[in-house]
Amino acid sequence: MHLIKHLQLFLFIIFLMNLTTYLSFGQTDQTTQNLQTPPQDDLELMFNKSEAWVDTLWKERYKDIFLKVGEIAPDFTLYTTDGKPFNFYEELEKGKPILLMTGSHSCPVARGNLKPINKFTKKYKKKLTAVMVYTIEAHPNNAVSPYSIKNNIWPDEESDIENPETYKERRQICDFWQNKYGLKPIVLVDNPTNDFWLRFGQAPNLAYLVKPDKTIFSYQIFINQNKLKEQINELLNEM
Repeated sequence: MHLIKHLQLFLFIIFLMNLTTYLSFGQTDQTTQNLQTPPQDDLELMFNKSEAWVDTLWKERYKDIFLKVGEIAPDFTLYTTDGKPFNFYEELEKGKPILLMTGSHSCPVARGNLKPINKFTKKYKKKLTAVMVYTIEAHPNNAVSPYSIKNNIWPDEESDIENPETYKERRQICDFWQNKYGLKPIVLVDNPTNDFWLRFGQAPNLAYLVKPDKTIFSYQIFINQNKLKEQINELLNEM
């Protein structure tokens, strides 16, 4: 009798495990990086502090955070402001390298680089795909900057941007930014949990050149247009 009861209990546990698997199958977490649909507009944005900006040695710390030259870049799917999907690996499979960058409206360095980025995008469009990911605000006027060593509000007075609270607000600021500066690259919006920003370096205006085989060719913590031009030409001459 005891053996039968133990067997019945075991079978009941197996049933519960299968039931749990069945109920959870196919459920999509809207906060994961490779989203099947755009994030819901009302999802609240997560705040993350850049791991590099804990002291004055932030430049050295970025070397540990960034993806390394020769490393395989991770895949991701993000969306444009009007909800069109962009998959990184699928774009690389088209055979062109990708210039992958980040920015936000409240970052003066990013704004200052938009004009040369537009020129690069136009000049190399047949040989290179330029992608700009709109990430966490660098210097909002009403919230702590993710790049403040002392966790202070570090506002950019020229942009005077308030920190968005939802994905919809980030998307709307990105759309305004994109239209104001007539951005030529493909512009994507990082998801509410800042997955792209966290994985690719946690910097406000970074750049990666990624080869069609998914390997990192070069990176910059802050975009330097002259150095970037040299790196682009070096990569294209190599291919």
